[in-house]
Amino acid sequence: MLKYILIFLMIAVTYDLKASEQVDEPDDIPDYIPHTLPNYNRAGSFSAHLNTFFFSEPNTISVPAALRLSYSPVNNFSIGLMAVHYKFKQTISTENGTRFYDDVVYRHFFYGINGQLFITDFLHTHLGLKIHPDYFNIYLNGFTGYGTANAISGGDPDTDFVKRGSKFGYGMSLGFRSLFTDTIGFFAEAGYSDYGYLKAGVSFLIIK
Repeated sequence: MLKYILIFLMIAVTYDLKASEQVDEPDDIPDYIPHTLPNYNRAGSFSAHLNTFFFSEPNTISVPAALRLSYSPVNNFSIGLMAVHYKFKQTISTENGTRFYDDVVYRHFFYGINGQLFITDFLHTHLGLKIHPDYFNIYLNGFTGYGTANAISGGDPDTDFVKRGSKFGYGMSLGFRSLFTDTIGFFAEAGYSDYGYLKAGVSFLIIK
């Protein structure tokens, strides 16, 4: 009996020594490791972006299309040029409603400067949000520029209350981008200019 007790004690001591030699794993290892900056977030990258819009108004009759070219002078920020085109229609009437045109068609162009600030790294560092930038890269978007809207049918374009003219405009939005490959991605934004809008499109990295 004493023999078995001694054997048991030797096994217990041996196990305890081995356990004490193991290095404890730290309990503060994050389950999210910040990824390297996506290519289009890196300083020196150049990209092109194509998208369409969904407006709260006006009543568009062609597919809105936009092209944006972006360059990143520093990490997580890009700036570039943009161009937008679409057609829309509107019923025009005078103040007393005695004279009107139904469904006047306008052609709209907008040219401007666009900037984007990517905030995924900030949200992870300061708010602890575990967001992988390859799959859900969040950014703030702003633009300003010059737009024109000219009547092309449905009324006399020289009539003061028909012609729309041109003006400076600006807007802001919140968006995200998700990568398909190292050079192609999808993006979507929700924002406001003269009216609310949603837009979605694809991004192409030209220079990494």
